[in-house]
Amino acid sequence: MQSNRVLVFLRSRKVLKYVYGLVSDETDYYLEQALMSITSLKIRMPDAFISLVIDDITDKTLIGKRKNVLGFVNELKVVNIALQFNKKIRSRWLKTSIRKHIDGNFIFIDCDTVICDDLSHIGNLDCDLGAVLDCHILRHGSDAKIIQGNDKILGFSASFVSDKHFNSGVIFCRDTSICHKFFDEWHGLWLSRMKSNIFIDQPSFNQANLNLNNIITEIDGIWNCQISKGGIVFLCDAKIIHYFTSLPGKNPYLLADFSLLHKISEIGIDEEIIKYLSHPKRIFSLNTRIEVRKVRDIVRDTFINYADTFIKKIKVIFMNR
Repeated sequence: MQSNRVLVFLRSRKVLKYVYGLVSDETDYYLEQALMSITSLKIRMPDAFISLVIDDITDKTLIGKRKNVLGFVNELKVVNIALQFNKKIRSRWLKTSIRKHIDGNFIFIDCDTVICDDLSHIGNLDCDLGAVLDCHILRHGSDAKIIQGNDKILGFSASFVSDKHFNSGVIFCRDTSICHKFFDEWHGLWLSRMKSNIFIDQPSFNQANLNLNNIITEIDGIWNCQISKGGIVFLCDAKIIHYFTSLPGKNPYLLADFSLLHKISEIGIDEEIIKYLSHPKRIFSLNTRIEVRKVRDIVRDTFINYADTFIKKIKVIFMNR
């Protein structure tokens, strides 16, 4: 599907573009997350060329205060997507196909991020396609079981063949034929597996990599510091902090606070937010602790988690009898 509207304030295929994909309406805070990330990028790189790719439904919601985000972008692309898709599916649809909507080299950045430094040096990477390891680790332990479980359902083999599983939250991508081929493969794999009700994009991201002979180059963790998933060792030198977490409990990173996001939806980016974005490596809640645990405690908790899951399944079986 082609874009139905294109807004460009400056064109250049030679300039490295910083690309965000956004699917949002008034019932969520994805736009506010994107606005914070884009603002943090502008603080570090006032002349950065920012491309925002949105779907046609999101476009209709950019009125009133929500329209302010357009003042920060150099290029807006609106893409028509099938109406029957919900926001979650539309978001992945945009992300997996974003290469065909953007000209030139780019770095794709998830909205739940904050930019900590000048990013222009990523253009010097000696690769066509680059990404950081998911959780900053090679495949092992309970994470591998989850990843392989998804792959098994989807009929993929990437997590069984390769020790490297890449995170798709930050992607460096050149405008080359192999990169276009990769995104076509990624989008096709994702679309073909939607019927399995697994809409996450990373299984197909990594399977596309395997199908194309491992063309993704592993880049330094500083480019996608996943602070809740092993990224603490990269925090000091981090270029981009990826602060989302699916772990239980409240996220200790202040930008993830829903009250803060609600405030931005009401009044926009104020001096308090600018202060946070100016010092993104220190904005953790005061009670944040690094927990050091013994191996036997980890093994014990893992056993308890498996036991709890088993008990829940047994209850479901008996309830359905």
